[in-house]
Amino acid sequence: MNLQEHIRKVLQEETNYLRMLLRRLPTEALENIDGVFNSSLNYITKIFIKTYKSDPNKLSERDFARMVITDFISLMEVKHTFARHYLPDDIQWSNDLTNELTEKYKGRIKSMYRVTKK
Repeated sequence: MNLQEHIRKVLQEETNYLRMLLRRLPTEALENIDGVFNSSLNYITKIFIKTYKSDPNKLSERDFARMVITDFISLMEVKHTFARHYLPDDIQWSNDLTNELTEKYKGRIKSMYRVTKK
């Protein structure tokens, strides 16, 4: 691989926030990432059912997804303290990571939302 190709790959990876996250997480966090996501999805689903009465007029699918991803990131911070040790404090970086995580888990989130909404 020539130097230009190597530089291109590094730059591409550094603008992919999900890859940056996965590369920085410790092994134990990576092994349990789906379990943590499922915990967040189930927790927010319970809130959607109990608090919002499964009414899509009270909580849109987009807001539901944001809540799931926000909770997921919070759980990862608590369980693995990755935010303090591995990730920058940049707000834009956080927004981009949230968007990429939402895209990654979009299918599972949409499926759960559609099953539980009235």
